[in-house]
Amino acid sequence: MTAQTRIVPWGGSSGIRIPKDLLQAAHLSQSDDVQISVKSNGVILISAIAPPKARFRHKTIQERFANFNGDSREEELGWGLDVGGEVLDD
Repeated sequence: MTAQTRIVPWGGSSGIRIPKDLLQAAHLSQSDDVQISVKSNGVILISAIAPPKARFRHKTIQERFANFNGDSREEELGWGLDVGGEVLDD
């Protein structure tokens, strides 16, 4: 079974739409995790069955700042000359 689709921009990445009948034939459904690999001049999607704890999840804000030591760059940034109706704080 084959189908033709188009690669489209999706944020900073690209995406494709997979027709429902192809998903059903591959025993996949929306939100399934898949592994993607390059083969010759194409890509292969394979079901990535993994235990729930091994699946991808976004880090919490606490996890993102766990190693933050408080140091930050506090320097003034130059934005160039005024070009319009900018409001200046004196």
